[in-house]
Amino acid sequence: MNNTSIDISVIMPAYNAETFIKQALDSVIAQQFNGTFDIWVADDISPDSTGRIIDDYVAKYPDCIHTVHRSENLGCSSNSLDLVLRSSGKYVAYCDNDDYWIDPLKLQKQYDFMESHPEYGMTCCGARIVDEHDNKRNLSDTPFVESFMDMMQLPRDVFNSSVMLRKELYLQMVEDSKWFIDNKCFFDTVWAYWFAFHSKIHYMPEYMLAYR
Repeated sequence: MNNTSIDISVIMPAYNAETFIKQALDSVIAQQFNGTFDIWVADDISPDSTGRIIDDYVAKYPDCIHTVHRSENLGCSSNSLDLVLRSSGKYVAYCDNDDYWIDPLKLQKQYDFMESHPEYGMTCCGARIVDEHDNKRNLSDTPFVESFMDMMQLPRDVFNSSVMLRKELYLQMVEDSKWFIDNKCFFDTVWAYWFAFHSKIHYMPEYMLAYR
């Protein structure tokens, strides 16, 4: 993959993820996408072998996977924010280190929608809920979301690992969210509501994610 022209940057902050991160990374690498994407993953000073696993993947896929070696623990939200700011994709997608994508066309489907609907700032999808052994628990039933008022009515959060958003809007959101960032509470709920207020959000009812 050519790092000079990236359509999508996939963000994966990691901590104590040795049990699941290989499955998460493999599910992203397996994506069938006719554009370009890369993966930004960083271990947040885990006491387990997460960092070594990431380094192994970077060595195997040097043109696709990028990592940052942390000198201190940042916490998940700050780790994620730093990775997004380092990335160069037109769009940002998330895959948490203990989740994995179950549709190899997830990126393609979301990218195609976003390219043809510029009024939408974010798209998300349904998820299959699984336990640590990949046993199915239940299916998400997040309703269609387009506006801030729709978001206010959600019975549960949008699944972080299902999201793709516009990088240019993310950067605008960062400027508007200094208080949350400075107080280390720049959580996914903050930017989900921000995107719902400042743009439209499209929900794809297909189950393209396995969520733990």
